[in-house]
Amino acid sequence: MLLDHEKITINQGQDSRLKSFNYYEYKYLIPHPLLGYIEDLLSEFIGHSDPFETGIVNSIYYDNLSEDLLGQCLNGEANNVKFRIRGYDENTFVQIHQKIKALSGVSKYKSKIIPVRMIGSQAPMWEDLASKKNDPDFMQIKYNAYTFGPLLPSVRIKYQRNRYRKYDYRITLDKNIEAFSLSNGLPRARAYARLPSHVLEIKTEERRPTLPFNGLIPLRQVSFSKFMLGLDLLDDKMI
Repeated sequence: MLLDHEKITINQGQDSRLKSFNYYEYKYLIPHPLLGYIEDLLSEFIGHSDPFETGIVNSIYYDNLSEDLLGQCLNGEANNVKFRIRGYDENTFVQIHQKIKALSGVSKYKSKIIPVRMIGSQAPMWEDLASKKNDPDFMQIKYNAYTFGPLLPSVRIKYQRNRYRKYDYRITLDKNIEAFSLSNGLPRARAYARLPSHVLEIKTEERRPTLPFNGLIPLRQVSFSKFMLGLDLLDDKMI
């Protein structure tokens, strides 16, 4: 069992510049009938608490031919890693991420890239991504990805994000989550799917978050990600 502020290390080729622990992350599924109620509670208790209250989050995830990164999620492995690019509008991607998770603990590499765009249903290829500046984090992400072999576009996940803050907590409500297959990526059974639920996430340095409205929200905590949920739907698998 992890203790408060216990350091988490994942040996995936990371160098010592990466903090071994950034925050704990907790996720809750929100059935659609409860969405309005949850939004009202968040607005009442912590509304207008983040300078960037709402906006689109648009991500493309990458995986190898064996889908080893998806397999880490499906197998419930305590340690897993994801590679993605991210943007904040419909079609422009401006950041590259490597997200590293051990149980509830999360650490991350992040770097700005030269902006890239989708061409129709084709995603930017991993090998074509370029750093916007001479950023060692970008090179570290590329080096770490190399250990998994060539990466291909896996899935595009897009949603509307509401952002809140309370104490050291960063709280996000991700709504209308859409998953898209990519014509130049790994094959999927479907081209498009919309998740039937929404996702509330809490990020904090505390091992067990306590918020004033916790007892008012009857939600189920989950460990799986939007990446995995979206692929389950696109691959015609039960969630």
